[in-house]
Amino acid sequence: MAEETPTRTSVQDPALGTIIVETIGKPSASELNQAISDPIEAISYASTYQFFNENNLLTPFDASSMGASNGVDLYRLTYTTRIPGSGREESVSGLLAIPQLDPARALPMVSWQHGTLFEPDEAPSCIYKEQVLNRSPAGLPRSIETLCNVVALAGNGYIVAAADYIGNGVSKPGQAFARKDITVQTIQDMLAASEAVLQHLSRRRRELFLHGWSQGGLNTLWLAHALQDNPHWSPTRVSTVSAPSNLPRICRYWLNNFGGDPTWVTPVVSILLGAYETYGGIENLISQAIQEQYQDCCRAIYAKEYDWNLVNWMHSNPIRFPQDPAMPGIRLPAKGRDMIKEAFLDAYNQDTGEFYTQISNNTALQGPFTMPCRFYGGLSDTVVPPWSSITYLEEQQRLHGQPLGTGILVDQLIPMTADRVGKAGATHRSTFLASLFDPGLSVRRWFDEALEPSPSA
Repeated sequence: MAEETPTRTSVQDPALGTIIVETIGKPSASELNQAISDPIEAISYASTYQFFNENNLLTPFDASSMGASNGVDLYRLTYTTRIPGSGREESVSGLLAIPQLDPARALPMVSWQHGTLFEPDEAPSCIYKEQVLNRSPAGLPRSIETLCNVVALAGNGYIVAAADYIGNGVSKPGQAFARKDITVQTIQDMLAASEAVLQHLSRRRRELFLHGWSQGGLNTLWLAHALQDNPHWSPTRVSTVSAPSNLPRICRYWLNNFGGDPTWVTPVVSILLGAYETYGGIENLISQAIQEQYQDCCRAIYAKEYDWNLVNWMHSNPIRFPQDPAMPGIRLPAKGRDMIKEAFLDAYNQDTGEFYTQISNNTALQGPFTMPCRFYGGLSDTVVPPWSSITYLEEQQRLHGQPLGTGILVDQLIPMTADRVGKAGATHRSTFLASLFDPGLSVRRWFDEALEPSPSA
């Protein structure tokens, strides 16, 4: 039994057992809006919002039209999930964000699936620490993408549940990156834990919506398939942003054709290979795939032993964020083909090998969806181009005669002017920002359209 304190309690669930509930923050609407819009001293004029607003795709943040309208109570949930196929149990964590609204009012819920993280402390449940916004040494908020979702969704009347995934937050082992069964189980258990805690707090949820970006977009597609035939959890609407839907094809792109900007894709490949070595049982996969001089770095990244606080995350955009020679780089090539062994790459490109087989079994192209879906993709997204985030998904739905999947190609949203620096088009980051804060593309407004009249208290 966990020690009971004013900020820590436990909830019992028949299936999950003991759920530890910690109150980590209670920010007001104005505090949330400041967190996303205030300049960050360590990187001069940049803010959380501007960190994602690459190419100045969107207009500056306006709290009155884009920001939170209510405060939010933030809870870290720690629960136990079972790793499919092994019987092993793992303690994992997640964030539950509850709007500070009338407790008698039933609220819609969003299951938010975050993108790829390199540090456990960037997980959703690490957004606040000791009742204060958690920041990195550079000043950027921890769990920066989850902060945007809390502002846009929880700050406007939606309960937000966000699993940290295995390997992030309190979870000790390496990440189960791009492993479908493990990921879906972890998120489903987070939803069950969230519902148990809501009942404990005498709160009620209404419709369920799904939203995820990048790796979280892939996870959202898997989750939608797993939940759509479940009467209790069937999502009302599903949104994915920059989702690597066809996993074997996007991996082929990362290993062969990716141009090297942004610089963090090869670390993602390191985590991907580590996950399939650890959870797929492919012995010595990193040694098979990675050139010898880069293997130690790849293993350190997967083992969570790399000091990411020494990396200049602004390095790939020297126009807005000047390069700092004193800040070391990632110490991996920027292009996948420059660190992959030729024999491994040849086998993968010929659709052979255990890694290719397992990756193919984890694709998100599984069949038709039975609920309306939006597939966001950025015209200038070099990490997950529109052919993966939109085209494959739309074609898959048409193949099954299903008209409910709509691609949203995010392009230049405000006119080019003399004072705008950079090229037009939505990058990986700014596509994510547009899905939350552009008035015409906002998922919240799209979710709002699907809400039934509020049930009586």
